Amino acid sequence: MKTERDFDADVDVPEPAPRAQPTAAQLLSISPAELQMLIDEGVAAAMQDTSVKVEGIDYERMGKAFASGLASTTRRKVTIGEYVAKMKVGRSVLRRRVFQNGYPVQVTFTSPTNTEVDLLNQITHSGRYLNGVVDVVLANEGAEEVIHLSYNCATIDQRMENKSLWNGFDDLLAKIVAAQKEEDAEVDEAQPASARNKRKVGRQGSYRLSPQEAASLR
Repeated sequence: MKTERDFDADVDVPEPAPRAQPTAAQLLSISPAELQMLIDEGVAAAMQDTSVKVEGIDYERMGKAFASGLASTTRRKVTIGEYVAKMKVGRSVLRRRVFQNGYPVQVTFTSPTNTEVDLLNQITHSGRYLNGVVDVVLANEGAEEVIHLSYNCATIDQRMENKSLWNGFDDLLAKIVAAQKEEDAEVDEAQPASARNKRKVGRQGSYRLSPQEAASLR
């Protein structure tokens, strides 16, 4: 008569299933830490299985060398401060706040472009440009200089007219700055040297508008 122990001995205990090997797609997406773990497991398995060993090869040393090489080629994570400092290199600095049709122009690492920032910094006074379609207001608001750029763009016809007058924000600014340079040159040439010098000193106050005056142009 078989005892309970005898029945247990007759039962075949399945061996643990081998760990599934990662696919090629998974290998391309694993982290350095996961890759290191796979290397360690492979080295450990090779050291235990004498059938795969080759005489004269130090598998443990080879695994450590491979892991060291992997660590040396892994890129160090860049901190937020380092990223910000890198992105600021070569960037032009906008010296005044800018509003386009009432919305603030957000300054990021890539927008406005250096060309657009340089043109915005060259605007010297208020006026109306591109066949009277675009109003430019340069005003003092507290301790800040503020530029308001306003034009109609609510309808398809208005947007089509705008597109016929300028192609992109940089082209709009370039045409405004070119027109202002011509205006400044005409005023300077029409006045004697003493008056021109006084005007250059006083241009800041004579061309900038108060918030109330700026509102009347929008």
